[in-house]
Amino acid sequence: MAITDIKADIMESLSAYEQALASLTPEALVQQPAPDSWSMGQLYIHLLDDTMNFHLRLMEACLSPEAPREGEKSKAGEAVYQANAFADIRVKGRRTAENVPQPSGKAELEEKAALLRAAIGQAAGRLDLNPPSGKIEHPALGYLNATEWYQLIAIHFRHHLRQKARIEAFLNG
Repeated sequence: MAITDIKADIMESLSAYEQALASLTPEALVQQPAPDSWSMGQLYIHLLDDTMNFHLRLMEACLSPEAPREGEKSKAGEAVYQANAFADIRVKGRRTAENVPQPSGKAELEEKAALLRAAIGQAAGRLDLNPPSGKIEHPALGYLNATEWYQLIAIHFRHHLRQKARIEAFLNG
């Protein structure tokens, strides 16, 4: 998949999240559908922070000359990249309603989204200039190169659009 196509995919999803954020009240931002479910604000924190501090950091690590060159995707990883999507299932991961903080407000999320928008563009430029030769292991998907880490951002954002829709349905009750 071309870097420009991946970037467009990420930006399309990011725009959908930004548009939805603009219409949320401060109360709706932190309202949880259930005690063990994320609020919309927690969903945004997860997406914005994990993209900046996990996906993009590991993408960058793959571009290092010291990055490992060996390793393959897991069977699950092969399936995800073949479909360019996660399966349409709810995943209970290590990030729970208890350990994902609520945002301080919309301004925090708007600032993080703007920083991420810039970082996504910079990352695309880095990938255009550097061949994706190094690989870093993802806990479930196996060894991914820099382009695959970048593509994972798009996959992850689209996956959470379903969760966003469920939270919106709850809020619009």
